[in-house]
Amino acid sequence: MKKLISFLLAAVTLVTVFTVSSGAYVYRIYRHGNYSYTFKGKDIQIVGYFGKESTVKIPSTLLGRKVVALSDDRPDKRGSWEDFNDIVDWNGNFEFGFWLNKYVETIIVPNSVKYISSSFFAECGKLKSVKLPSGLKTVSYGLFRNCKKLKNVSIPETVTKIEEEAFMNCGIKTFYIGSNVKKIKPDAFINSKITKFKVDKANKYFSSAKGVLYNKKKTKLYYYPSARKQKNYRVRKTVKRIEESAFYNHKYLKKITLDKKLKYIGKYAFYKCKKLETVNFNRSLKTIDKHAFESCYKLVKVNLKNKVTEIRAEAFSDCHKLKQVSLSENLKYIGKESFAHCPKLSSVDLKSKKKLTVDKYAFYECESLKRVDVPENTVKIEKKAFGIVEEYDKAMYDWEDVVLRGFILGVKYNSPAYRYARKYKMYYVYI
Repeated sequence: MKKLISFLLAAVTLVTVFTVSSGAYVYRIYRHGNYSYTFKGKDIQIVGYFGKESTVKIPSTLLGRKVVALSDDRPDKRGSWEDFNDIVDWNGNFEFGFWLNKYVETIIVPNSVKYISSSFFAECGKLKSVKLPSGLKTVSYGLFRNCKKLKNVSIPETVTKIEEEAFMNCGIKTFYIGSNVKKIKPDAFINSKITKFKVDKANKYFSSAKGVLYNKKKTKLYYYPSARKQKNYRVRKTVKRIEESAFYNHKYLKKITLDKKLKYIGKYAFYKCKKLETVNFNRSLKTIDKHAFESCYKLVKVNLKNKVTEIRAEAFSDCHKLKQVSLSENLKYIGKESFAHCPKLSSVDLKSKKKLTVDKYAFYECESLKRVDVPENTVKIEKKAFGIVEEYDKAMYDWEDVVLRGFILGVKYNSPAYRYARKYKMYYVYI
């Protein structure tokens, strides 16, 4: 009798067949009530939601089968359907997750669910509260991205990993990290309204101090709260590394002081800190990674101490008010476009005593920079590293790279700098 009822229910359920673009596999997505779903073995995998309720309690069973996943992943685990836009009927027959839902404010996920795929609840404009299931291990990529009104998420103690952009641009103010979280990916909290992190004391991997998120020993700074309105900040003296995106796009900081033990600044660490004017660099710093201070529009001066050996790609590019740069005697590498597009940069003190490589476009489009003296230990200068700007050619109706008018390169005879200057037919003087 139960089999007959299930068969009748399935018969009245809307069925649509989609073919993956490779043509090798066929998958069926069904609709029942407000949900679209597919089968995951003997269980149900909910693919999308259609309803307009403000409070949604996702069922633990559908058609007598257990709901074990909220996901657009293909059931054979070969990855997501290629280009889901080709599969979804945007007239309303099928939906992916709760994406762009305009009505839901509260979501309760049953404990039968063990997996929720990326972006499943993203872009829900009215979403305020979510209860995640006990047993969930990963808060997936972009899960609550751009849920700007989201204030409360009940995260179970079973969660061990938080993926990139999971809480990007969310409204949560105090974020609690449970005892079993082992890994938090970069960008997990960028542009959020977080003012404070709290970490369970039993957590073996993370800790917090004054609302800032660190590793357990506080030697790595992971995240500085995006919405904290403090203007001046001194990095804790125990910190040796500032990790990727730690201060990403911070809107309030004006001054940063780096303490003596810091050795590494990660990728995008201070990217687009638009009000940042002053960075007091410490003496132990060795590496500034890619894009670390890119687009810090108000940064005026960079004075790197003598232990810095490496400045990676675009580390200080697009710093529109940057005027003065003083570089380390131990510098070995200046990365691609590391100081490119800094229109007010007029002074570069390049004094390295090591074998120095200057990568391509390092000082490209620095139109106020009229002279650079290249140290004799410089072993390699890549293309368009110095003295090249973009100029509009009216005759050709196009932009082209030209030697900056009045630019002078200070060189040693027959050095890489000498050969560079001759290659680009720019004015040079012997130093």
